[in-house]
Amino acid sequence: MKRSLLILILLLAATSLSAQWKVKPKFGRPRVNNVTFELQGGAGALLIDKSMGEPTKLGFTASGNIGYTYLYGKEYGIHTGIGFSYMNSGFSSPSVESDYQDDVQTYMTGKDWTGPADFEARTADVDETYTTLMVTIPIQWVYTHNLFWANIGAKLTLPISVNADYTYGPSSRRIAYISETQTSLPYPDHILGSAYDEEATTGSYTVYSLSDGIRVFVSLSVEAGFRIPQGKDNSIYIGAYLDYAINKLTPVSDEEFLQYNVDHSVLAEDYDSHFNGALRSTATGGFNNFSAGVKVYYNLSFGRRIR
Repeated sequence: MKRSLLILILLLAATSLSAQWKVKPKFGRPRVNNVTFELQGGAGALLIDKSMGEPTKLGFTASGNIGYTYLYGKEYGIHTGIGFSYMNSGFSSPSVESDYQDDVQTYMTGKDWTGPADFEARTADVDETYTTLMVTIPIQWVYTHNLFWANIGAKLTLPISVNADYTYGPSSRRIAYISETQTSLPYPDHILGSAYDEEATTGSYTVYSLSDGIRVFVSLSVEAGFRIPQGKDNSIYIGAYLDYAINKLTPVSDEEFLQYNVDHSVLAEDYDSHFNGALRSTATGGFNNFSAGVKVYYNLSFGRRIR
């Protein structure tokens, strides 16, 4: 799907170029009102902890937009609109740690002692893939001059849903610190028995939905390229774009990645445990949004001409 969309965009650009390359560009006096029908696609990701590398896995994004540009001069204007965007990216880490407190039994001063201790669970080979649907609203300043065009400004991106598929390796838990003796125990010593182990697993979870509240990325947005006249009023625009969110969204939960039920009314082998996922836990501090690629759109002009 990634290759197909990129090939389609490139074919559209090549077709327009071959048809117009030998024709001298000729634009009529611009009109005030302009409606645009836009397609764009390229690389994109939810940047985990603002990282372009690990643990972020760069993915693919594509979107369609309908825009409106108001020209207040022959070369200047304001652009806005609305679009829908799809993004596929991920998270990858060789291990993720989860911390919590529980009671531990030790043998001290000739007798058994039970008291508080810090525990750590370590999950190996954590891999998550995210499917993100978003609504985008650009607010940009427009500049055009002969063949050149550029849109610069901000873009508001509202996630509609973020869903995750995951594959986790096995998990084990250990004692990290005993409060009574103020003893820190180094990894990987003092691994507990198999009653607390988790086998490798796969599954899915919802990272974010509108029921969690409205959240917004505010992105710096830059687009630029060249345009080809289609008659005196309309044009095909071809170029590149870059969107980068300056704010991050934090996890909607403050739970640990691997959550244990430490209810002492049940036997150890009956303890309940569950995964909260990297983006719904303290395993990550938050994520922002990034996308860059190729953009093609058709500009339809109407209304009075600018003198």
